[in-house]
Amino acid sequence: MMGKYVKIMKRLLLIAFLVLSLYDVKAQEKISEYYSSYFDEVYDISATNDEGDLHLYIQVAGERQHDLVMFNITGVRKINEFSNALKLAKEKFVEWSSTAEENNVRNFDKDIDVVFPDITVCWYGLEWWFDFYVRLNPRFVVTESGKCIFVMSGTVTASSNEYIDQEYYFALSSKSDFDELIRNIEVGNLMDYFNKQENIDTLFK
Repeated sequence: MMGKYVKIMKRLLLIAFLVLSLYDVKAQEKISEYYSSYFDEVYDISATNDEGDLHLYIQVAGERQHDLVMFNITGVRKINEFSNALKLAKEKFVEWSSTAEENNVRNFDKDIDVVFPDITVCWYGLEWWFDFYVRLNPRFVVTESGKCIFVMSGTVTASSNEYIDQEYYFALSSKSDFDELIRNIEVGNLMDYFNKQENIDTLFK
């Protein structure tokens, strides 16, 4: 009996979480963007702010060209953790890229020992889907042509439907790629954006 009760409570909590997440995704505002030189694409950076409760959304590549897939990082602490992990990954990427170039390395793939916080991956099909608590696996890749890439990729499954999945690909291939993204997701810059919007709103009362 107790086991059945626990299952019901877990299902209700998941439904509540999904409803809140769906509302938050719909309410997000595009605040900036970043460039992936590997994909030669510009991706959106969006966020919501509810009295300092920040939700950051970083668009990434999906299984198909026009898939809408995003990393969702929730809360100031986790956003800072994600940003700091990117900074560490950038240092390793720059170091290893130099080593690969100097030694003419080709066809190489190695995990980067940097820990990113758990995130939510969300994507849109006919409706929004979410995979909560995704652990990212950062890697350093050198292609056959000698191009160096920082990669985080994988396949996620919708928390509410085990038959719905999505591939995601996050790839940066230059120091400037890292610098732009890191700058645009700094908590101070995110809050500056929302404070500016709030100040504008007060002019039209």
